[in-house]
Amino acid sequence: MSSPLRLTPPPDPTKALIPAVVGFSVAAAIFLLTRSTLPHTGDNIHSLPHGGRYRDGTKSVDYCSPHRDPFKPTQLHAALLVLALLALIHLSGCLHRRPRPDIPCSCPA
Repeated sequence: MSSPLRLTPPPDPTKALIPAVVGFSVAAAIFLLTRSTLPHTGDNIHSLPHGGRYRDGTKSVDYCSPHRDPFKPTQLHAALLVLALLALIHLSGCLHRRPRPDIPCSCPA
């Protein structure tokens, strides 16, 4: 008689998947860290992404650095808007003349 067949579990696919994920992560990190998103200014020899001035005998390049738009909303504007809304809500509650004995109001009378 022949010996019985032995059942073996299939190979673990994570052994091949882990190096592939690590390799993809390293490649993506290198790509994202070395990519330049600065605006291209100048010619193929002189690049001035942060602004500057270049002058030689035949050409001159004068490029000011990119400035922030003073009217562009920032986190400070958002915080000030939230504080202003909170103050308006508080004032509207204090100016409401209906007395409510269950909720004390800390506003001056």
